[in-house]
Amino acid sequence: MSEALAPSNKSEEITNTVSQKKIHRWLWTLLLLAGVLASLLGLHLFSRPAPYYIAVSGPMSGSSASDGQAMVQAIRLHLNEVNQKGGIHGHRVELLVYDDQNKADLAATNAETIAKQTAALAVIGHYSSTASAAAAPIYQEQGLAAVTGSATTDSITRGNDWYFRVIFNNSDQAALLANYIYKVLNKNSATLISTDTVYGTSLAENFHRTAKSIGLEVKQHWKFVQDDDASFNDAIDKLLKYYGDAKEDSVLFVATHSAQAASIITALRSLGNRVAVVGADSLASTSFRKRLAELPQERAKPGYYTNGILATMPFLPDIAGQQAQRFYQNFIQAYGEEPSSAGTMYYDAALTVTRALTAINTQDPLAKQRKQLQEGLWNISDVKSGVEGVSGFIYFDRNGDAVKNIPIAVFKNGKAIAAQEQFQSIADLNNIPNLLEEAVNNQIIFVNEKFMRRAQVVYVGIDFNEISEINAIKGHYSADFYLWFRYLKNYEDKALEFINSADPLKLAMEPVLAQASSVGGSGVITHTYRVNSQFKVNFDFADYPLDKQQLQIKFRHKDLTRDHLIYVVDTLGFNTTLQGLLEKFKRNNIFNAGGWRLNHISFYQSSSKTDSTLGLPELFGAEQRIEYSQFNAELEISRNFLSFVLKNLLPVIFVVMLGYFVFYIPVAGAGFAVRITLSVNMILSTSLFHIRMASSMPDIDYLILIEYVFYMVYMLAIFNMLFTVFRQLKASGNEQDQIWVERIDFIGMLTYPAIIVAVLLILVFPHL
Repeated sequence: MSEALAPSNKSEEITNTVSQKKIHRWLWTLLLLAGVLASLLGLHLFSRPAPYYIAVSGPMSGSSASDGQAMVQAIRLHLNEVNQKGGIHGHRVELLVYDDQNKADLAATNAETIAKQTAALAVIGHYSSTASAAAAPIYQEQGLAAVTGSATTDSITRGNDWYFRVIFNNSDQAALLANYIYKVLNKNSATLISTDTVYGTSLAENFHRTAKSIGLEVKQHWKFVQDDDASFNDAIDKLLKYYGDAKEDSVLFVATHSAQAASIITALRSLGNRVAVVGADSLASTSFRKRLAELPQERAKPGYYTNGILATMPFLPDIAGQQAQRFYQNFIQAYGEEPSSAGTMYYDAALTVTRALTAINTQDPLAKQRKQLQEGLWNISDVKSGVEGVSGFIYFDRNGDAVKNIPIAVFKNGKAIAAQEQFQSIADLNNIPNLLEEAVNNQIIFVNEKFMRRAQVVYVGIDFNEISEINAIKGHYSADFYLWFRYLKNYEDKALEFINSADPLKLAMEPVLAQASSVGGSGVITHTYRVNSQFKVNFDFADYPLDKQQLQIKFRHKDLTRDHLIYVVDTLGFNTTLQGLLEKFKRNNIFNAGGWRLNHISFYQSSSKTDSTLGLPELFGAEQRIEYSQFNAELEISRNFLSFVLKNLLPVIFVVMLGYFVFYIPVAGAGFAVRITLSVNMILSTSLFHIRMASSMPDIDYLILIEYVFYMVYMLAIFNMLFTVFRQLKASGNEQDQIWVERIDFIGMLTYPAIIVAVLLILVFPHL
């Protein structure tokens, strides 16, 4: 009886041995994986290079804390973007935050601390001109570069090779505003109220100087002592008395900080709206708008205090480009609110600093690295080496000041929008055949050694009716929309060039609405057109079917360059917020393209550039860049991935699942042939889907994402065949080979899904 049971016991013993070895193999595998992961983590932590440090100093507390918060938010947003891409030379960039409350003594103390007690390679700030002026000599003495996005007093950068700014300076903005009052507003006189700080004094002096040179009379100038309530109230009383008694309409230029500017504006409201006000960049600050927004009259009727006020603005959303659209989207996503003007400028300040960080040699001592960063900033010195910032193209002149145009804004309904007249820098006077005539007609002005031309602003709005017929093979889509232009004086709105039009014949337009109105300004003209046509799309299928495509409408004027004409987004004429636009598209069923999903909508203006001489002899041999203002509407769309998978990839998924069951089919008998047949059928069936997909795509000469999935299936089929053959060779029947057979199938069962997961993670993770 015991002899009869012997083979069974032996079989159980073999089975138990195999089971125990399986358990041991699992345990050793888990221990090995844990050891590898721990080693990699430790290696990563210990091998990570030391971070680069930059410091920021601004009003993190006090009355201007909102501006300080905007500074930090914008800088951190940029640094997060840099660090997510691997940092600079593999080094993370960390931020050190210091509070100076816009006070000179605290700013000087912070500057000493940052320069002597930290490893900061640069400083971003300070916010106010008073704080920056106090800190500037310390940074120069200690050899530490600083970049401000808000301090505009000229003396901060003059004679100081270590201080830079990405905003315009006071001499330029004061001179431009004096010219604007005299040559655009057609006023012969002005009054002025200013504070005694370096900011107010600098603005006032430059305004007086320019006014005298162009013939603008400054009838009154009220000065007050900063932080002296009695002095300030006395100046306000004199100002109100003057305008209360005077019958003439001199323009008031406000050269004060934001807090005093808000008080002046509210006090003037008692005189009605008859006093024209022009302000400096302090009216662009967050604190200025928040002070007014807290008042009940402003809450009840936005613009109650500010309607009609003109001011210089470091940044205007409606005149900004695509870079600004991305910044706005990222800022709102990160902080849940729109960025302020200060936030925009300090994002650009951080952008220039991180560009300069690339010039650092990581092996050098701190003092030498600080010098290398300063030299990196000085190398941003022309158009070719400039930085594409949110507020425009940035490069520095010989004083360390950014070379850029100064936008003029007008307040309407609580918002600052581009004024209908702007001045644009002229790069080459050789391109102006009648320079003297244009100067006499106030079309060209000379501001601080720079010639500037008067450019007309045309507000543009697009209201979509339908988006349909997206044709990937032909590379176009259909759009039906209303297009309107709102402007103040003569403008040929039919002289358009739709850059990406696929059907120019359908763009011969006649206005469905032509109206002249006094609303929003005397003589404002509105022309509205109905456009229904096809537009080209540059489809990029590299990420198909996880691809995102851009449906664009782009146009510019055929003849007028940017220094004559600027298109801006009509932010007052229609809702330009992303949420509002998406809701409207959904509510009105505007997006009718099956298989696609609408993700984002944006409107922005940009510059269409050409370096061609256009055959003009006066441009031969000159480094001439001709720029046209271009209006852009852009819709970002992506495929409905679940729908795509169900319609196109479900059979392939079943084939992959069927391939996994190969490892459960015994090789004995007909099992070998069955396993090989299944693997071959995987290749054949997948090839059919591969060919069908290729036939539905346009001719492209690069691999697309879905093809890697097909190659994975081919690889899995070959993998199955190799394992089947190897298993067959080992299935000789002895005990040792039986253990190998168990191992082979076990390894295959683990490796097959592991390959699928690894490949899909590699392909899909970058799109999450």
